[in-house]
Amino acid sequence: MALKDACRIYVAYQMDYYATHKDSFNRRMCYGLGDGLNEWSLITADTKNKELRVTEFSAKGALFMSAWDPIGTEGFNDVYSLVIAQPMSERGSFESPASAIATPWRAIPSDVNTEVERDEAGEVVGKIPVSPDAIKYDSAKKEWYKVGSGIKSMSKGTYSFLFGNFHHGRPMNIANLLYAEAFVTEWINKDGEDDKYYDAAYEDYHRPDQEIGKGMLLNPDGTITNYFDYNFPPSKERVAANGAPQAYLSGRYMVLPWEIFEALAELVAVGSESGTVYSFTPGDGVEQVDLLRPSCVADIRAKLVELKDNKHLPVSLKDYVTVEEAIAGYEAAIKWIDEKGHAFISNGAFYLEKYDPKTNYIELTAFRDPEYPFTPDHWPSVFATTTVRIDSVDIPSMYLRLSKKEGIPVKVQVSEVLYPDGTAKIAEGGEVSVMLITPTEELSYKAEFLGAGSFEAIIPAEAIKDLEEGSYTILINASIEGAVPASVASSTVIY
Repeated sequence: MALKDACRIYVAYQMDYYATHKDSFNRRMCYGLGDGLNEWSLITADTKNKELRVTEFSAKGALFMSAWDPIGTEGFNDVYSLVIAQPMSERGSFESPASAIATPWRAIPSDVNTEVERDEAGEVVGKIPVSPDAIKYDSAKKEWYKVGSGIKSMSKGTYSFLFGNFHHGRPMNIANLLYAEAFVTEWINKDGEDDKYYDAAYEDYHRPDQEIGKGMLLNPDGTITNYFDYNFPPSKERVAANGAPQAYLSGRYMVLPWEIFEALAELVAVGSESGTVYSFTPGDGVEQVDLLRPSCVADIRAKLVELKDNKHLPVSLKDYVTVEEAIAGYEAAIKWIDEKGHAFISNGAFYLEKYDPKTNYIELTAFRDPEYPFTPDHWPSVFATTTVRIDSVDIPSMYLRLSKKEGIPVKVQVSEVLYPDGTAKIAEGGEVSVMLITPTEELSYKAEFLGAGSFEAIIPAEAIKDLEEGSYTILINASIEGAVPASVASSTVIY
């Protein structure tokens, strides 16, 4: 009940200054109800000339400032890089810009279940038996192993996947998910003093999330059943999202082919053709890997050639990828670098066509691969919803208890707004509640619908007669069935 009824604080912020002309668009872009323009604005932009120009302003005078490092904790660590990179990469799930509800993207959940209990120490533990055939990766032995019997988890879910192709044409598959799982396990565990495949900062960041995993069961039909310790009773959608197998290696959710990740790992652990010492963590005497910086891109290409010539196969994929498939992947990545001049290969709605560091110019092109799973009008139709808007709140600025007996009137005007179009109409019903927040309790009162979007509630005089003099917050909540609700805060002085 505490989780269900707790006050959740969503902070709305505006980090963008933007101007556009509506006549250039066929319809409105989608946008975050909390953060304004975001990756979905670019993905859903529908301009009449099929071109969208975006200008970013940086107070420091340079865009794309942090390294385009898809692995390290400091990679893509500025909003300027993410504005460009996020529309090019698609993860398993995301939070809807219209509702903030966890929504499937490339990993489609089914049979999501959570069962927990308290142990003798009073700690919450899982009750779901993990399949003995579920697998985990052992970084010391360099092998996948079956977890065996006796393991339990809080939650489990079965996931199917919308893989499609990467931007360079190679197919995405379960090998990318297995590689990511093994990579994180490898680099957060120091297996001996001379373990080159270990990063302390990477461990600090990833170990808490990695430890919730109890094992993955690879099903014959191509789905994966994942067992994990995550418990969030109010939202099965959020549980499902947190248990989805992912193909990214960092908190910035950049999905790339495993061949690029492997080349970066070998640059850091083994060395580069140029002699540059690379790292996933910035520091003295090392350079952070970067998918855009020309010198690093040259070393990535050289490493891919080396891996291809050596017929290199990551040990974690030896049972899931053939040498021939690995060589084809290396060759496709090399060809991409030769054609595009960078190593950012992902799976999203756009791919990186051009990059000019001298003029701070980047050009993205829509990814029209026939295997791409979403049509241009898919997400606007998915996100289309009705939102509630509180147009006005009329509350007396001051309330003198001795002269009034009828209580505090609160008048509210409500509209329904179609997202993302922005068209509005007067609400024809719904519910409005008014909450007076005092130092000791929260007093809630239901408003009466008066018609034409108007509601009125009375905070009774009896409820406020013993309150100390001062300013009090009044929270107004408005909801309509099937619509995103709205809340506003106001205040009055009681004396």
